[in-house]
Parts: sequence; C-alpha cells; structure tokens
Amino acid sequence: MNNSNIRAREQFKYYVFLSVLYAILMVTAQAVAYRMIEIGPFLEPGGIFIFPATFAVSDIIAEVYGPTLARRSIFIALFAQAFFSVIPVWVNSLPHPVAWHHIDAYKLVFGSSWLVFLSNLAAVLVGMLLNTQIIGKTKLITHGRLFSVRSLFSSAVGEFVLTAIIVSIALVPVEGVNTGTKLFINMFLFKLAFSFVAVFPASIVVVLLKKLDNADVYEERVSFNPISKFLKRDEHKPDNVINITSVKKQSKKSSNSQM
Repeated sequence: MNNSNIRAREQFKYYVFLSVLYAILMVTAQAVAYRMIEIGPFLEPGGIFIFPATFAVSDIIAEVYGPTLARRSIFIALFAQAFFSVIPVWVNSLPHPVAWHHIDAYKLVFGSSWLVFLSNLAAVLVGMLLNTQIIGKTKLITHGRLFSVRSLFSSAVGEFVLTAIIVSIALVPVEGVNTGTKLFINMFLFKLAFSFVAVFPASIVVVLLKKLDNADVYEERVSFNPISKFLKRDEHKPDNVINITSVKKQSKKSSNSQM
C-alpha cells in the first residue's frame, strides 16, 4: 500500500467526529424505537426523527473519505448498539430494593432493546452498507459529479431494504402485521422525504469537508462484500484508494518545482 495514502487517511481531522456522530445517532434511535408517535394519520416509531440522519452522515463519509472508512464507521456504531443492548438487560437482572417500584417500567423500556439491535444488525449490514457502496461505485462512474442525485438514489435503495428488515424483525413481532405494514409505509415515506430535505445541506458539508480535510477519496475497486477490507487490507495487492485532492496538490507542487 502506498504509505502516503496511509498517512493521509490517518490525518483526516473530521472523520472521527462524523463517526462518533453516526454512532450517537444510531444508539439514540435504538433507545426510542418503541416509543410510538401519532401525527394525524401517520403512526411512527420515535426513532424516525433521528434514524434518517444516519443515511446523510454515512453518505457524507462515503463521498469524502471513501466506502471503506464509511463501512468502518458503521461497524463501530453497531458495536456501540450491541453494548447498549446488553448492559440494560444485565442491569435489569440485578436485585433491586423492595421499596423501589420502577423495575417493570425499566424492563418495558429496555427489555426489547436486544431485538432492536438484532434487527439493526441485519438491516444495517444489508441496507446501510449497500447505500455507502452505491455512493462509492456511482462516484467512479460519474467522476465525482452529481452527489445530490447519487445520494438520493443510494438512500432510497438502502432505506427501503433497511426499513423492511427492521420492521419485519423488531416491530411486527411486537406490534403485529397490520401495524407493522403501516409503520413500514410511513417510515419509508418519511425517510424518503427527509433525504430530499437533507441532501442539500449534506452537499454543502461535502464541499466544505473536501476543502477542510484535503480529502476526495475514490476507491477504484468498490466491493459489495460488507466486511471486505474492514479488518485487514491485502498489502500484496495494489492500493485501490486514491485521494484525488492530495494527488492534485502533489502534481501542482511537482510542476511548480520543475519551473
């Protein structure tokens, strides 16, 4: 692997912040998943106002820093969700004072958090990773243009798959098939509407981050394998990561030095 690419990827200043933000959004959406909200004819889970933002954040990471780092952020968020799922169940199993009467409320709120995590695990590994990979693949095809269109297309595909899996695993067993179907339609339409609203500020953030972090990463061989190159890179194969911004600056410096 090219050492300059390794150093460039390690020096991305805002990637860590975006990864932490992504994990916070995922865990928060999980915490309020079973809080049902009724707005007029629409029935929505509480996480509907938080979860769609994760697609915008993952699109930004994939566009600026590449699908590999976006995939890494997703796995970090899943680890945070797993921790959040296990700890409340363990704490609820511990003895509590006789005079304390809120144990049933805690069990009601946190008792099914593991079910939300399992649904997220399956859904994110398919829907969210598919979303980031589509961003990376279409970036190559369009030579980095039309981020808004690519983001809307990838989000629509990823959100449809992800929502279908989450509703099937986490909501249908608890709320029933009829309510689950209604929730799926409402959730998908809301997420789609959110994507149309969020894509414009996301496009501005992408432009700013490319300048501030000196990053515009292309991955020439975008894999749709969800765990490829996450744990280990193959050092014997040519590096497929190209930071176009760094390449342009290096070329400019070389041309200036030759003058």
